[in-house]
Amino acid sequence: IERGSQIVELVNAVMESVTAIANGALGGAAKLIENALSKALPVVISFMASLLGLGGISKKIQEIIQTVKEPIDNAIEWLISQAVKFAKKIGKKLGFGKEKNKDSKEDIKETEKSTEVKANVRKELGSRMPVKVESAEEVQSVISSVYQTYKPEGLKYLDVVQVPNKLGQFEVKASASPEETVTKFGLKAASLSLDDIDPRSPNFEKRSVTWIIAKFNGETLGRIENEIGGDHAEKVLIDFLENNWDKLPHEEGKQDQLDLDMNNSPCGESTSKNCSLMLSNFCQKRKIELNIRAMNFYSGTRSEHTGGTYTRKGKGGNKGAQKPPGSFEGLKLLLSSENTSITVLTINDLTEYGIDLNAMVESGEITAEDRNKIEDRINRRGRKLTDKITEIDKLNEGSS
Repeated sequence: IERGSQIVELVNAVMESVTAIANGALGGAAKLIENALSKALPVVISFMASLLGLGGISKKIQEIIQTVKEPIDNAIEWLISQAVKFAKKIGKKLGFGKEKNKDSKEDIKETEKSTEVKANVRKELGSRMPVKVESAEEVQSVISSVYQTYKPEGLKYLDVVQVPNKLGQFEVKASASPEETVTKFGLKAASLSLDDIDPRSPNFEKRSVTWIIAKFNGETLGRIENEIGGDHAEKVLIDFLENNWDKLPHEEGKQDQLDLDMNNSPCGESTSKNCSLMLSNFCQKRKIELNIRAMNFYSGTRSEHTGGTYTRKGKGGNKGAQKPPGSFEGLKLLLSSENTSITVLTINDLTEYGIDLNAMVESGEITAEDRNKIEDRINRRGRKLTDKITEIDKLNEGSS
């Protein structure tokens, strides 16, 4: 059969439209019927052409037909117009293609029942779901429960979607007729504990762990940590930013800004990870303003990654001799960019993340003596970083 494949497509299209109507998907059925008719026209036209002796014609006959092309074109146009009229009649009988009422403002008229269902869903989600969560997965059990409750009443689905250009902000979409937002929620602001900032804390992890709390154009991206033996936190962050670049909250006409609060300054070449170089390359590539606040100068577990020069004669070299490039050279590289700033993350800055030593003393969580010792240790680490930044500033002044 010359048009066998087209006939098969036509039959399949018709069957799909019938199945859709049987399942109650009337909106989709309209499109399917239109699709079926579009597939029918070539078959009908080909069939009529064959009856008229136009199928499989030779070149000579084609030349003859060119002289009488206009009557044939008119015949085909008439055939198409009749098919369209037929399609419209069928569509109207099935309830599609009717003209809208002049007072109608929407293609889909929401029923009172669907309005009531979504109102009930909105109310229940509002009472059961927190405004801030650790992750989107936290709300899944609530959403599943509410869906099962209202499914018999006509609720079609509940879906969690990220708000466009609002990383960490989500909406729950409900459908009981037209889709509608029934609630919103976001991720909690990142928090810290004494275990994260005080090396003398009983639960402080003495391995080389770096945490970063990142903000992109003021929007919190959350807390990121490195995995022991795996990628450093800076690499994890850069991969996240690259993979989600189009979803980030960019401001048209403004330079993007990346703010990083971290416990250690980025490492240098000596670690083989060289996070300073990675951050520098990423920010130059994306033309980002980078602002880092760190609590401590990164030196590694045995101070083997500091870089700079030896401060006294001893194992490894003489005083003033150059060490293998490390964190010091990494800081120098970052600060060489006019779009980068590095300062100390102080104990007062940590209140943003739930660390308030005075409040802990008042609540009895720590003693006043504990507070003083913790402050001293944190300030000492901060001064170490300040000294390195000052040293780099002096080197830059001397070379200019």
